[in-house]
Amino acid sequence: MKKNKKISFFVLVIIFFILIYVVSALTLNTTKDSSPSLKTLTFSKYEKNNVTSFDNIVLNCQNLSLENTYNCLQDNVAVIFKYKLINDNPRSFSNQQNFNDLVTFGGDCYDWSNLYTQLATKLGYDSKKVTIHAPNINPYNNHDFVIISNEKGYCILDMIYYGGCNEY
Repeated sequence: MKKNKKISFFVLVIIFFILIYVVSALTLNTTKDSSPSLKTLTFSKYEKNNVTSFDNIVLNCQNLSLENTYNCLQDNVAVIFKYKLINDNPRSFSNQQNFNDLVTFGGDCYDWSNLYTQLATKLGYDSKKVTIHAPNINPYNNHDFVIISNEKGYCILDMIYYGGCNEY
């Protein structure tokens, strides 16, 4: 009888460890990719109703340091961000009219970079949109991002997940 109790105890311990392993595997499986896909909205401290216009983002992000402006812009844009691949033929962009279209229909790196450029300029930063061409793959296969800067440093705004800031 004592032997059966020992076997039962070991079976329970093994089952317990298997359950821990399964739960851990499921948890890791849902969090293993720390960089979210472009189709996933990130969390943001800004509510959608505070990011209803181009001017609201400017108000939310004005009078901040360069790095805090970078974080504020990414946080605000994350609230409205929808990635939609669009043929990279040249398109125009103006503050509010296309802002509403961008919020409603989404856009690709070209569109979001244009928004970042407009916002940074309105906030008083120097901004430069950079386009990387990859014509060997497809004549319209480009990637756009923005560099904003001031006398203290620069930040790279690339969609809502990539980039960073550096001091001079």
